[in-house]
Amino acid sequence: MDRAAGLPGKRSTFQNRCALHGKLTNLKGAQMKTKNKQLPRIIKLLFKAISSFAALIALVILVPATTHALTPVTVAWDESNPVPEGYIVYWGTSSGNYPNSHDVGAATQYTIADLQDGLTYYFAVKAYDDGNQSAYSEEISHTVNIVLDTHTVAASAGSNGSITPAGSVVVNNAASQSFTITPEQDYQVLEVRVDGTLIGTATSYTFNNVTQDHTITASFVYVDPNPDSDGDGVPDGQDAFPQDPDETTDTDNDGTGNNADDDDDGDGMLDAWEIVNNLDPLVNDAGGDPDGDGVSNLEEYTAGTNPNFYEDHSAPDAPVILAPFDDPIVSLTPVLTTDEFYDPDIDDVHAGSQWQIFRAGDNFCVLDVTSPVSLTSLKVPNLILEEDTAYIWQVRFINNRDAESDWSDVGAFTTDIADDDQNGNGIPDSQEGAADLDMDDDGVIDSEQADIKSVNSQIDDVQIGVSIKNSANAATIVSMEIEETDQTVTKTESKGKPTTIQFGLIDFKILVNAPGDETVVTIHLSRAALEKNKLFKYDKINAEWVDYSDYAEFSPNRKVVYLTLRDGGFGDADGIENGIIVDPLTIGSESVGGSSDSVLSGVGDLVESVWPDVGCFISAAVQQPAGRLNIWSEVRGRELAILFVIILLGYIGRIIFNRIREFDGASLSSLKLVD
Repeated sequence: MDRAAGLPGKRSTFQNRCALHGKLTNLKGAQMKTKNKQLPRIIKLLFKAISSFAALIALVILVPATTHALTPVTVAWDESNPVPEGYIVYWGTSSGNYPNSHDVGAATQYTIADLQDGLTYYFAVKAYDDGNQSAYSEEISHTVNIVLDTHTVAASAGSNGSITPAGSVVVNNAASQSFTITPEQDYQVLEVRVDGTLIGTATSYTFNNVTQDHTITASFVYVDPNPDSDGDGVPDGQDAFPQDPDETTDTDNDGTGNNADDDDDGDGMLDAWEIVNNLDPLVNDAGGDPDGDGVSNLEEYTAGTNPNFYEDHSAPDAPVILAPFDDPIVSLTPVLTTDEFYDPDIDDVHAGSQWQIFRAGDNFCVLDVTSPVSLTSLKVPNLILEEDTAYIWQVRFINNRDAESDWSDVGAFTTDIADDDQNGNGIPDSQEGAADLDMDDDGVIDSEQADIKSVNSQIDDVQIGVSIKNSANAATIVSMEIEETDQTVTKTESKGKPTTIQFGLIDFKILVNAPGDETVVTIHLSRAALEKNKLFKYDKINAEWVDYSDYAEFSPNRKVVYLTLRDGGFGDADGIENGIIVDPLTIGSESVGGSSDSVLSGVGDLVESVWPDVGCFISAAVQQPAGRLNIWSEVRGRELAILFVIILLGYIGRIIFNRIREFDGASLSSLKLVD
C-alpha cells in the first residue's frame, strides 16, 4: 500500500512541492508548507445507512447476535493545490494506529463499507506524487451507530374516552402518525400530554417526521349535559341569561329580560296595558285590530282607547271665551270663564283645561297651567299680573282620553291701577312694616334694601320678611303680601287644608336669572313657628294644599325658614319656566283626626292664643317642646272653643275652691280648748 517506498529519487521533489505549496487545509486551494506536515485535511464525514429498512433487518437475522452489524462510512476531503497524483486513506480503531488503508487515486472521497456498528474509528489521509508521500493529515474520529428504520409511539387514554390508534404504534423513521381523541357522551377532553408535556384539550394530534420514540396520553372529565349556572331552575341551554337568576327569557331580544322589561314583545305597548285589554304581551300585535274599527292596537294604545271596542272618538270642541273677552278693565286677580265643555262622543268627559295668559305688549307668557278642577273658570292667583297692563289669554279643553281641543279664540283685558300700594314698593300700604323694621338683624332697616321685603300682619300682629340675600340665581324680589286668616282663601275648605294656619297665606314674587333656575330664599318671622307646624303651599289652580316640608328647613329657634324654589317647578304658581317665581305658602299644622290628644292640643292652642307665652295644663298633657313654652296665636274663628275653655277653667276652679273650703272646715272643727 505504501507507494513511496523504493522511490528515493523523487522523494525530495515531492517534499519540495510540499514545502512550496504547504499542507492541505479545510479551505480548498490552501498551500502545503513542509513535507512533514499533513497535506490533505479531512473536512467532512458522510454517514449513510447500508440500504433500506428491509436490508438492515435481513443483515441482523443472518449474523450471530454477538456480531456487530456493518455500516458504511464515507470519508471526504478537499482537493490539494497543486493537485497531487493521488491520496491514501488510513483508518483503525485506535488513535494514530491505522492498520487499514486504501489508495483512492485522484478521488477526494472514499466509502468504507465494512465498519462495525458501536465502534469508534480514527481516520487520516496522505497525498502522494512521483512515489513520495506527505505526512498524515489531521486525524478525525467517528463512532458508528445503528440507524433504526422504525420507532414506537405509546398511545393511551384514561376512562370515559378513547384514543385511536391505541397501544404501541410502530412508525417508520421520518414518517408521520396521527391520533384521534374521542370523549364518551357527557364527557369532554380534560388534557392531552405529548412526551409528558401538556398541549391542551385537543381532539387530534399528529407526530411529524418521527425519528425517535414518543408517548401520547389523554384524560377526560364529566360535563353536566344540562348545567344551570345561576341556579334558577332553567338549564343554561334554555336560559337567555344563564348568569342572572332573576331573568331567563328575552322575548324581543332587546337585551333586557322579560322580568325587567315592561314591553316584553317590543311592540310599543306596555305589557300591563296589553294584559288589561286581553292582548298577548309576548306577541308583537301592534298592527292587530280586534274590534275592526280600522285603528291598530298601537294606535288605540297611543290614543288611550279600547282595542276591543269599536269607537269613533273625536277631540272636544274648542272652548268659547265668555269673560273677560273684549279688553275690559279687570282686577289683578280676575276670573277667566268659558262656556260648558262639549265633546261629540257621549262617553267622553271633561278632564282638564289648559289656561295661558300673555302680556299683550311683548307676548310674554306669565301663566301656563292645566287645571283638572277649575274646568270652565279660573281665578288668576295673586301677584301673577301687574297693574295697568294689557294681557291676552286663551284656553283649551282636554277629555278623559287626553285628547285636546283646538285653542279658543283669544280674549283680551287690561288690569286696573292698584290703589293699595301708593309708594309702589310691592307691599300693600295696609301691610307696610314699621319704619325701623330690620327682620334679618343686619343693622340696616329693611325698607332701605332691595333684597328683602317685610310686611306686617295687623290682625295677627306678626312681621314677616322675605330675603334673597345670598340666594343663588335670585335677581329681584318684586312684591310681597299676606292674605289674612279671615280672608276667603284661608277660610275655604279645600283638599289637604291645614288644621291651623299660624300667619295667614304668605305671597311673594321674585325674579331669577334664567328660566328654570332654582334658588333658596329666606323667610324671617317675628314670632317663632310652633314646634308642630310645618310649611304648606296653596295651589290656587287646583284648590288644594300641598305639604312643602321636603323643600323647607326651619332654624333651631324656628324664626327663620329656608325655602327651596324652582322656576316652573315646585313652589311656582305660574306653571311655566319664565324667570318668575310666584309662591303662596303658609305655616300651619296638618289635620290629625278627632283623637283626644288632638282635641286637647287644640284647646291648648286656643288657651295660649289668648295668653301668649303661658303654658297650660291642657297642652302640657299632650306635648311640650323642649327649651321654652309654646306660643299659640290662632284665635279668630274659635270663639265657641274659647268660651268652652273659659267655662272649663271656671268649673275646675270651683272644684278646687270647694275642696279648699272643706279642708279648712275640717281643720277648724278639730280645734279644742285645753285647760
